Amino acid sequence: MFRLRHVALLSQLFLAMTLFVFCSGTALAAPTNTNPSARPQLSLPTPIGERWKIIQGYACGTHNKWDRYSLDMVAAEVRTRGAPVRAAADGVVFAWTSKSGTLILSHGNGFYTMYTHMASVVTTKRGAFLARGTQIGTVGDRGAPGTPHLHFTAFTADGAWARNRQSVPLRFSEGYDLPEVGGCSQHQGTAMIAADPSVATVQTDHEPPQLVPLHDPLSLHAGLPTPIEWPAAVDSDSGVTGYRIYIGQDSQGSSEWFIPDPQLEIPALGVGHYLLRVQPLDAAGNAGSWITMAELVVVVAA
Repeated sequence: MFRLRHVALLSQLFLAMTLFVFCSGTALAAPTNTNPSARPQLSLPTPIGERWKIIQGYACGTHNKWDRYSLDMVAAEVRTRGAPVRAAADGVVFAWTSKSGTLILSHGNGFYTMYTHMASVVTTKRGAFLARGTQIGTVGDRGAPGTPHLHFTAFTADGAWARNRQSVPLRFSEGYDLPEVGGCSQHQGTAMIAADPSVATVQTDHEPPQLVPLHDPLSLHAGLPTPIEWPAAVDSDSGVTGYRIYIGQDSQGSSEWFIPDPQLEIPALGVGHYLLRVQPLDAAGNAGSWITMAELVVVVAA
């Protein structure tokens, strides 16, 4: 039976997954930037209780390509440089660019947040988990010397390399909704105050995310790792943050192994029958039921 001592190996394999999977001879495309209801609800990435204002909004200037729906923000009443930057949702480190001070977090289902011009960062380790509201770095002017500010963008993208990036209009759990309204530097001058996300989301979302199991067993070849995927969970309130995973032979098995996307690479297993069990999690701390996503039938390779 597969045991949890292989979790570290699995995490590495997951980060190196390919764009297509082959289960029972069928190729499945990697999840893309699909269902908005599967995206997490975002919290403001600024310090809790501080008033921050938008000095450059959507469109025009430097916000006029794929990152049209970006915000440049500064502290309205305190020092901006060195202020803590917080994760807008649970996620894992996807990329770090030191020249511009840009950290990108992946939140699963092809959804990402980007934090730019940071002076420092807490971790750059790819795949490192960062919880909503935790500090991920400090504000600076790296890549844009002059006025320290935080450039923030949420975007969708395709595949394991985040291609075809497209920013999305922003709304935050604190009640700030910033839609497309036309014009240059939309929402410039708007002031916003970040709230404690553990309070803001729990008060509004009490329903766990929903997940539908696969119907047919998956056939794998013994001794060969196999990438697989399943339909993303749906959560209409705070959004899905990821999944706990169990692989083994216990029909009630569970574990603390966490992944942000509905896909992983099954390690090389011996001939036999195994169960893939999954529990979806949302940004408000609600956990769905553990379900047996699929039976894994491992056979000798032809």
